[in-house]
Amino acid sequence: KDMMRNASRWQEAFVPGATAMRLSFNSLTDEDVAEVCQALRDNTDVTELDLSHNQIKDAGVQALAAALAAGAAPNLRDLRLYSNEFGDLGQTVLTQGLPVFRKKLEIHWKEPSWAHTVRAVKTESEMKTADAMD
Repeated sequence: KDMMRNASRWQEAFVPGATAMRLSFNSLTDEDVAEVCQALRDNTDVTELDLSHNQIKDAGVQALAAALAAGAAPNLRDLRLYSNEFGDLGQTVLTQGLPVFRKKLEIHWKEPSWAHTVRAVKTESEMKTADAMD
């Protein structure tokens, strides 16, 4: 965890005045979300929060939703949480709970359709390469 916290993307996300916190692909867990929530508490600058492609479970989603519902990051407009490990509870919090409190917040909890297309093309390309090697 210390290595991740010393990484430049982690540090950049927490710089005062930053409008975007881009923390995707950082292996973040529910424990890390607590630290993110703390940083969002009095943050009026951040408008974008990307926590996609991590290991956040239902408890982390609940903690984040509770912080945002309580007024953290009031100017946040874009939240990305897709490709994490939350289940039905986390999905319900993101689709039915949080939108009640943050009507202007765009919540991306499902992986975008274009990502599936890229993955399919990549897989097809890999299969063709394997066939050519035979």
